[in-house]
Amino acid sequence: MENIYRLYAKNRSEIGNKQSFDSIFDLIGHHEPDQTKALGFVLSKSDTAMHCFLSICLKKTKQEVDKLLQGWRIVDCELTQKKEDNKSDRADIVIRFPVNKCAIIIEAKSATASIGSTGATAQVEGYNERFDNFDKYDKTLVTLTNYTSFSAKKGVVNIKWSDIIDAFDKHKREEWLINDFVNYLLKIQKIMHYYDVEVLSIPAKGTIEAVKRSDISLYECPTTGRPYKSRGEKKPLYMAFRDKGGRVESLYKIDEVISVPFIQDEINNILESMTEDVQTRIKKYISEFRPDLSGEKWVFLINQEESIKLQHPIMYERNNSYDDTRPLKDYFAKPEKWKGEDGVVVFRKRK
Repeated sequence: MENIYRLYAKNRSEIGNKQSFDSIFDLIGHHEPDQTKALGFVLSKSDTAMHCFLSICLKKTKQEVDKLLQGWRIVDCELTQKKEDNKSDRADIVIRFPVNKCAIIIEAKSATASIGSTGATAQVEGYNERFDNFDKYDKTLVTLTNYTSFSAKKGVVNIKWSDIIDAFDKHKREEWLINDFVNYLLKIQKIMHYYDVEVLSIPAKGTIEAVKRSDISLYECPTTGRPYKSRGEKKPLYMAFRDKGGRVESLYKIDEVISVPFIQDEINNILESMTEDVQTRIKKYISEFRPDLSGEKWVFLINQEESIKLQHPIMYERNNSYDDTRPLKDYFAKPEKWKGEDGVVVFRKRK
């Protein structure tokens, strides 16, 4: 039988689940500073983890990354520097390679928080200006958040906690430390399955054409106001876009949810920081559907190849104006006769 270590806490709500601690990182804790400290520890001790991280946030070749790792490194968590008003700036993680004069300054937000990179960008840019002891270093500014929010500002790399999980997950069997860290992150509620809800269903009769087209395959809506604000924060695995009469015939796989300022004077600069595929989709969408270019939008990127054509349509009994979240199994329930055809009436009220 495998040896077991357990540590029990007075306040079980701090753990994030009902199980005992089973990772060395549980000893640190589960709040925002604890997550970044745990990441910093892994990056300081594991060359494999550091190689993965550098490959994500630095636009360097494998050979250049290998060269960095040949030298020694310093990983500071909660690094402080006094400001002129005698207060302190505190950077979440600062990674330095003194031999190569390379520094990475990271502002991280909790893996459980529905926060994009916009606010974190302003903070990390402030560190760049005030941490003057790195003036001789080639600096890279990085934000680490729960989802990507693009900005017209250049020079800041935005990465997500799920990017780190994906990169580290490939090496779990190689190193127990990486395996321990990945399991620690996966226990945190919001990233347990990389998504929060299995199916988000919304009324979308006016935008469903762009959703269906393979050369665009995206859905956009504002990031503020009801019910829009919570849509992107939910991080759905699939979305059901309800057509006229509340009819759903397909479930669309969501690859990623990003926040993009659809602002006339900034959109071209913002697009430059995206991948070619995303640029093409958004440019076509703007050109052909001419959305309002005056504010921030959620953009749901759809994977047509992994989307599901339902065997029987989903039918709403009434009220097609609200958002709804449901488990995937509800969309494959036994069909019944409804308004002259076989369909799954998953939202029909039962007595």
